[in-house]
Amino acid sequence: NALSGEEIWSVDLHAAYGSRWDMFGVSESLLLVDDKVIATPAGDRTTVIALDKFTGEPVWESEPLGAARSYMSPALIDHCGKQYIITATRTHVLAVDPGNGEIMWTYHYHFPDKNDENTTILANTPTYSDSCLWITSGWDRESVMLEIAPDGRSVKEKFLDRTFDNQNHGVVLVDGYLYGSNFTDRNNGKWLCMNWDTGEIVWIGVFHNKGPVIYADGMLYCYEDKRGHLALVKADPESFTVVSSFRVEEGSGAHWARPVIWHGMLLVRHGDKLVAYDISE
Repeated sequence: NALSGEEIWSVDLHAAYGSRWDMFGVSESLLLVDDKVIATPAGDRTTVIALDKFTGEPVWESEPLGAARSYMSPALIDHCGKQYIITATRTHVLAVDPGNGEIMWTYHYHFPDKNDENTTILANTPTYSDSCLWITSGWDRESVMLEIAPDGRSVKEKFLDRTFDNQNHGVVLVDGYLYGSNFTDRNNGKWLCMNWDTGEIVWIGVFHNKGPVIYADGMLYCYEDKRGHLALVKADPESFTVVSSFRVEEGSGAHWARPVIWHGMLLVRHGDKLVAYDISE
């Protein structure tokens, strides 16, 4: 109960559905679709489940793919007049019918890194636009643009790219161009702009390191993840132009939390500190 704090229901997904774990803990954010709560426990019993949001009772379970969890949060997309849930296991990206849990298609995401090792860490929720889905995971692995069939029952590869390999910081799509950072190694990365339709990398910019990015009012907020420098950058496919920057000094640890803009304030969490910056003017 949001007013009293009283617990109404709870479900141990790991115990109830026999989740299989990968290297790290759970980072999935639940998805609400109408009166259903969507989660991806994965494992040998099921892959995706829906619970009644009022009671916690099961609504449906998808078929199992026999894979461990990923770190991705599911998303709801509208494709050719119908809604689909996009989510992932450690080895597959998939689409699910939100009405009954039917798996519409799966894509085996299996791209070894430059050392020919495949320890895939899928943390970014795919980006959807114009019947296409962008999947990226960093760590020197290829990213892929998938094209979804009009009936929503299959996908095909449109193009692959190894330059724009975003680790776990997310990307933003603005007016046909994708912006974000890539993975050089654990401690380094650059900022990129890619043509959504062709996959052409139109520029590569340097600002300290890779990191989270958000977009508002024609501007990118680029927040590098090692030392906390945050830049205001024009969302411009012609060039990487830093308008201004500052450093987030409060808190400790890596700068991995994505900033949020709310009522004229830029909210930045770093470790156990939450800082609000006035950006209303």
